[in-house]
Amino acid sequence: MTYDHLIAVIPWPDEIVGQRTNPSKPLAIYLLKRNIMRLALIIIAVLVSGAINAQQDIVTYAGSSGREIFYDVSRSSNGTFLVAGSVEDLGWIDAGVPRIVLPSTGISDRTSTERFGYILHLSSDLQQPLHVVHIPAGAAEDIRSIKQSNVPNATTDDLFISGNTSGGYFLGKLDGNFVDGPPNGFAWVQTITASGYVKENHPWDVGSDGKVVYITGQTHAYDRAAMHRLNANGVDEVVNDWRVHWKTQGGEWYGTPAST
Repeated sequence: MTYDHLIAVIPWPDEIVGQRTNPSKPLAIYLLKRNIMRLALIIIAVLVSGAINAQQDIVTYAGSSGREIFYDVSRSSNGTFLVAGSVEDLGWIDAGVPRIVLPSTGISDRTSTERFGYILHLSSDLQQPLHVVHIPAGAAEDIRSIKQSNVPNATTDDLFISGNTSGGYFLGKLDGNFVDGPPNGFAWVQTITASGYVKENHPWDVGSDGKVVYITGQTHAYDRAAMHRLNANGVDEVVNDWRVHWKTQGGEWYGTPAST
């Protein structure tokens, strides 16, 4: 039996305390939600290059005051890792690690919190920070998701991220993928209006063609929720064969699949 990489994000064990207010929810989910906002997190990576009995365990600690959050992890084709999350400051990262501030142009509905989103670029053994890329404070409070447009196990292509804003979330394509070089900004950015489950879960994905399908709107409310698609340039486009469309002059339209 062989494995690739297994990564888990867990809170400090001695801080797992309290009682569930809703016993029907899984304990693991409850503990994560209770502790994730106030604890330094541990990334545990199990790297297995051969048979299971050749396993090498590597534990990497990151964080300082317990206010650091890791939301997503992505492994690049060169073996390095990208960890996306939210922080209040980066003082816990060595001053010698290169830092890049992404211009927040295009991110509207800006958050008023002191937290901001960041990507920590780690070496393949998870022991050395290589870069820190972050959004300025006051723009978006986190980077919740990071996704690659390439098919699995292929060379890393373009990188796309999303993060929370005061009125929903933003979607952005980075102008670098950390393999050919770190990003210095966004190729494009779109701010998505959302609330409820849509704002909380950021329902979107990207295809190998660089097109992004996303959901906007409200859940369990009087306003609507809708699915859209951005073309490779980050602009909404008409999608043939979708059963419902929104007319240019407003209002829903049902009928023959649109072609323009």
